[in-house]
Amino acid sequence: RMGGEKRLVGYFLAGDPTPGESLDLVLDAVTAGVDILEIGIPSANPVRDGDIIRRAHRRAMKHGDPAAWLPEYFRRLRAGTAVPVWAMAYRRDFIDNGAYELYVRERLIDALVIPDMSDGELAALQKRLAAESVDVVRFVNPEMDGRTIAAIASEARIVYAQMYAGTTGNPFADPAAAGRMMDVLRSSPAMIVAGFGLNSPEKVGRVLASGYDGAVVGSSFVSRIEFGERDSLYRLIADMKQAAKLESGG
Repeated sequence: RMGGEKRLVGYFLAGDPTPGESLDLVLDAVTAGVDILEIGIPSANPVRDGDIIRRAHRRAMKHGDPAAWLPEYFRRLRAGTAVPVWAMAYRRDFIDNGAYELYVRERLIDALVIPDMSDGELAALQKRLAAESVDVVRFVNPEMDGRTIAAIASEARIVYAQMYAGTTGNPFADPAAAGRMMDVLRSSPAMIVAGFGLNSPEKVGRVLASGYDGAVVGSSFVSRIEFGERDSLYRLIADMKQAAKLESGG
């Protein structure tokens, strides 16, 4: 386990509102305090996302086929920052068509986050990428039993603990679920991050206090981008990073 510093993982959709603006926003978000970038790959059918992020997918898809501009976007992102970059994608858009192979080959990403693959499929993908320096994020949620959670965590390098089963962005997420899962996850050597519904510095602080290595925040960042509230976005990031620092003992 990483121990020490708690990480703020920020989700942003590539190309939202435009590829150029999106790149500037994301790099500024790192300056404001994001430790790991989770970059969404635009999709015509983002089934696991809530309304806020679905609208972001629609905005990004207006810039033509993402395959045409995404590789260059990721190359410029890689050149612009040293923080880890995770690609969050749906299997149809990124895995089944082999698109991800370019990103692995060029070392443009550090991890793959694919929410619509079963754990067995994610394990197989992890095996396929064993020789590469790319992790495959595995998921757990409160509806799984303890034995399943423990089994997944024992062979993963990064575990994403979802605060609830369902789509992203539910403002009523119950942080108590985070504590219950952490009881099982604590013994895993993996990096364990928590996400879904973490829309305030208080909630970020609470899940980190219960033992997680990182907190994933998406909808509340994407919402500020939708309304052009950049200053408010960077302030929120800074406040969440401050909450993470307090939990890191810093």
